[in-house]
Amino acid sequence: MDARRLESLLAIVLTASLLGAVAPECRAEDGATVDASERRPDPPAWTRRPYRWRVSLGFAAGPAFSPASRRHIVDQATSDLRTRFGPLVEAEVGEAEGNEPRRSQELDRLPEETSLGDDGELDQVMFVTLEQRGSAFVVSGRAWSTSTRRWGARQERQTFDRAAMSSEILEVMDGLFQPVVEIAGADDAVATLRVRGGEFASVDADRPQWKSGDLLQPHYRFLDRQGRVQRVMPLPWTILSVESVDGAEARARIATGVRVALGSKRGRNVELLATAVRPTHPSTTVTLVARGDLDRPLVAHPVAVVPFDEVKKEVREEEKRADVEGEPQTAVNAKAALEPQGKEESAPLSRLLSDRHGRIRMERDPRHPLVWLRVFSGEQLLARVPFVPGAAASETLELPDDGVRLAVEGEMELLKGRLVDVVARRATLIARARTLAKSHDWKGVDELLASIDRLPGVKEFEQQLANVRVPAVEVAVKRKDRLLEARVRQLTGDAAQLVQRYLDPEKIKELREELAELRSLDLQSELKEKPEK
Repeated sequence: MDARRLESLLAIVLTASLLGAVAPECRAEDGATVDASERRPDPPAWTRRPYRWRVSLGFAAGPAFSPASRRHIVDQATSDLRTRFGPLVEAEVGEAEGNEPRRSQELDRLPEETSLGDDGELDQVMFVTLEQRGSAFVVSGRAWSTSTRRWGARQERQTFDRAAMSSEILEVMDGLFQPVVEIAGADDAVATLRVRGGEFASVDADRPQWKSGDLLQPHYRFLDRQGRVQRVMPLPWTILSVESVDGAEARARIATGVRVALGSKRGRNVELLATAVRPTHPSTTVTLVARGDLDRPLVAHPVAVVPFDEVKKEVREEEKRADVEGEPQTAVNAKAALEPQGKEESAPLSRLLSDRHGRIRMERDPRHPLVWLRVFSGEQLLARVPFVPGAAASETLELPDDGVRLAVEGEMELLKGRLVDVVARRATLIARARTLAKSHDWKGVDELLASIDRLPGVKEFEQQLANVRVPAVEVAVKRKDRLLEARVRQLTGDAAQLVQRYLDPEKIKELREELAELRSLDLQSELKEKPEK
C-alpha cells in the first residue's frame, strides 16, 4: 500500500470518528432522527434517585396570617422537610400562586386531569392549605402524583397551638408522600421490588419508606423519548403485599384477579411501578355490574369475604383444566369460575348479598387490610379478586354476564323434570305390561307397548338439548367467551348422559324380547291343551 492511499484511509477514519463524536443528530429506535440535545439524559440509579416535590402553602385570607408569619411558616416548612427527609426529597416550598388552593374546600374541587409535572421535572405537587376555624388552626393537603397521574386522598390535621402548626404541616406532607416502587422481576406468585431512593439512609428510623405488610398497587407508565409521562395504565384488581424488606429491595406476594404477567419483557420507554395503597375511608361501596353493560347491576349475588393470609395461591392448574389459554385479558379472573364447586379456601369473614342496585358495603377492618372477594351466581363462582376495604369510597366490579348460563341451567332443570316424568310413566307402563302378560292379556300388552313407543325417547330429548345448546354456544363464540362455551357444553353434556342412562332403548328392546318369549310359551301351552280336548 503506497503512502498516499494510506493517508486517504486514515483521513476517512478520522473524519468518521469526528462526525460521530460531534454529530448534532442521532437515530432513534424507530428510524426517526432526534436531536442529541433533546435526548433524555441517563438518570441516576433508581435506588439513588431522590424525589422532587413542589409544595404550595395556601393561607386563607384574614388576620390570622400576616405576611411576616406566612414567610416564617414557609421557611420553617422548608427546614422541617430537609430535617425529616434529608437527601431523599428535593423540595421547592413557596406560597400559593394564582388560583392555587387556599382553603380546604378548594382541595376537593381540583380538576381530575391536570398537566402538573408533565415536563418530567416533578414527582409530586402538594397543595397545603392553612386556615383558622374558631380557635383551631386547620392544616389540609392533597397531592398530585406524576407517577400515577392521580390525586391522592386529602389529609387534614388541626391544632389549637399556633406554635405547633409547623409540625402539623410536616405531618400532612408526610401523609401525602407516596413512595414509588419499581417491579424488578416477578413470577406467578412473588415479585422482587426496588424502592426509589432506597439507598439513602433514613433520617427517621421509625418512619421508613416501606415495611413488611405494606400494600402496593402496580401500574405501567409509558414515557416519551424525553422521559415525560404520556400515559399510566393501572393493573386492575392486582395488589402486592410486601413480605420482607432488605434495604432498598423487598419481596412481595402477588394477589391478582386478572391474568397478568408482571415479569414479562417491556419496551425501553415502559416502566412497571407500584405505589402504596392506604385505606383512608371507613368503608367502600362495591357495585357489581355485568361486563359490557355497566348500567345493568347484578342483584342478589352472594359475596364471600375471605382472609388474604389464609388463601393458598393456586397457580395455573385451573387455566389448564379449563383450556382458556386463548381468552383475552378481562377485568375479572375467568379461571376462578371453573374451580371445583363446594371447595372453599377458608372460612369467610363475612357473607354479603348485593342489593337491588347491585351494591355491597365493605367495612374497613385493620385486622384484615387485604381480603379476597368471592362472587357467586347461585353456587357458581364468578370471580375471586383481592380487595382493600377503605382504599376508595366506591369501586365497580365488572363480572361475566351469567345470564346465558343461568338460562341454560334453567332449561336443563326443566328438561330433567320432563325426563323424570317420562321415566316414571315408562316404568309404570312396563310394570303393567308385565302384569298383563302374566294374566295372558296380550291385547292389553300390545296397547301398553304402543303407549311406550309414543313416549318421548332419546332422539326427542337430544333434539331438545340441541335447541338449547346451539344458540347458547353461538352467543359464547360471538363474545369470544370460551369459558361460557365450556359451561354450556358441560351442562348439556351432563343432561345428555342422564337421558342415555334412563331412556336407554336397549331396555325396551329387552322388554319386548321378554314379552315375546312369554307370549310364545303361552301360545305353545294353548296348542298343547287343544288336542287333549
